[in-house]
Amino acid sequence: RQGRYDAAWKALERERDAVRDVPQDLMLAADVARLSHHPEKAVAPLRRLVARYPKDDRASPAAFLLGRVLLESLRRPRDAADAFASARRLAPQGALAEDALGREIQARARAGD
Repeated sequence: RQGRYDAAWKALERERDAVRDVPQDLMLAADVARLSHHPEKAVAPLRRLVARYPKDDRASPAAFLLGRVLLESLRRPRDAADAFASARRLAPQGALAEDALGREIQARARAGD
């Protein structure tokens, strides 16, 4: 929360059990991984949040963030497109719905679909 992501990453690696299976902790763990230059480690907590807590207000933003990580950092456009579609499905009238559609189209084009 203080922006010391590298130190937070080291602490997270030491204390894997410290991340509770609740939306807030899963999102925080994903942010720490992502912002400390470990984007591949952000995927699991984001997927877990989306899968286990689809009705939580953070589910759609988590799916959108997952799409960004997969598209921009991990170069996995097909998986990214699916994540953006999930963001829209979870909150079809939400603030991210239109952006998610645009990103989904972009990801599908990058994938050659």
